[in-house]
Amino acid sequence: MNHDGHSGADARGSSYWGRVRSPEMLGDIVRQAREIQGLSQRQLGTRLGIGQRWIWDLEQGKPGIFTTRLFRILDELGVRVLVEIDDTKTERHD
Repeated sequence: MNHDGHSGADARGSSYWGRVRSPEMLGDIVRQAREIQGLSQRQLGTRLGIGQRWIWDLEQGKPGIFTTRLFRILDELGVRVLVEIDDTKTERHD
């Protein structure tokens, strides 16, 4: 993982984590997680009940009013966002 990211093994297998500072970085991490799971944008969208275009926009870091303001607010308040990709997750069971 890029962007101040690190990787390492835990008890379950590998995990990757990094700091998210912008919509672009968030999109890159979402893309990496999707690819680790072997999903296409269309497959992920279908699972979530949203369009493939929305997944594409998110992965491209396309700025929107919500994400732009969110990252400005977090930066102003000194809030750090860290994410972890657990590559041992293959299927979600509710």
